[in-house]
Amino acid sequence: MITKRMKVKMNTGLQARPAYELVNVSQRYSSNVFIHVNNREINCKSIMGVMSLGLAHGTEITLTVDGYDEKDLLNELTSRFFKG
Repeated sequence: MITKRMKVKMNTGLQARPAYELVNVSQRYSSNVFIHVNNREINCKSIMGVMSLGLAHGTEITLTVDGYDEKDLLNELTSRFFKG
């Protein structure tokens, strides 16, 4: 299990299209991945969950990834959506 504090790096935040892309990337991996923010835990494989957060650019989150391909998933999410 990997837990890492990060910030949303996309200028538009994780609204609509970026949220959809985040979910699609997360679903390609077998590892479980969760965003923790404001005392909430959301599964990154759930579009409704990700959209409900309304994450803006620069929002600080904690990402938890657990599974055999966790490093690959974390690397892809970091390169596309978050900065550590």
